[in-house]
Amino acid sequence: MERDFPGELSLLVDYLRGMTPADVRQDENMRLARRKTLEMVEAIVGPDDAVPVLCLLYGTILQRYFDGGETDVEEVMSWLTEALRG
Repeated sequence: MERDFPGELSLLVDYLRGMTPADVRQDENMRLARRKTLEMVEAIVGPDDAVPVLCLLYGTILQRYFDGGETDVEEVMSWLTEALRG
């Protein structure tokens, strides 16, 4: 997923340019993409955790993109594990 992220992000931003949040919610392509992505993640972590996991995943990938891959995924996972034990 990370390897293709820059190109997919560019396509997504271009596609969404000029849309309001209501437009995005009603867009059939976005609904399909969101549903398929959620289904894949739900199969791994379950439906209750799919959206939070996606948020963390996208955030980590974006951070790694911005810092040239310096953010250590294992370090992020360790931090999350500790935070969840809280």
